[in-house]
Amino acid sequence: MASFGEELKRQRELRGINLREIADATKISNYANDTCLAQFATYVGIDYARSRYQYLHIVPTQESWTRDNDRDIVCVAFEENATITGSIAGRAQ
Repeated sequence: MASFGEELKRQRELRGINLREIADATKISNYANDTCLAQFATYVGIDYARSRYQYLHIVPTQESWTRDNDRDIVCVAFEENATITGSIAGRAQ
């Protein structure tokens, strides 16, 4: 039976993904996370740790990064299991 690491490697190779792509994607994701977290309190009006809202980030895919020179990072704030109407900017919740 293959180890967990061996199975990850096999799956990565089946998909044609090299380690450099994973490292680059991880760096972009970490940068996006840090950027969104840093901007959260300014936008929402309260520190993330005290807020009712959560956030996620959307980053370019490897394909759009290469083909379209896509460098946009989008931060999305939301409340789980809730419908929000309008902006949450400055709500301080």
